[in-house]
Amino acid sequence: MNLCRVWEAILDPKILAFFLWPALGCLIGGIGVQYSLVLRAFGFSILQTTLLTIPGGFSQIIGVIVGGYALRRFPVRRT
Repeated sequence: MNLCRVWEAILDPKILAFFLWPALGCLIGGIGVQYSLVLRAFGFSILQTTLLTIPGGFSQIIGVIVGGYALRRFPVRRT
């Protein structure tokens, strides 16, 4: 009986969202912090490392703008 409830909780989309979004956010944040160090380890100069991190920052800006627009366009509805 309890095993069925465990599987039901694991397969619930809300539970998956509450677990996966923060986990992926921490993973992406960690990679973003270490990205310039990894590039430097490959032998790029400081200027080249800075130039190579620009597209990542630009995509983050676009993501925030698109996310803000989506939240304004499709407001959160409580079920």
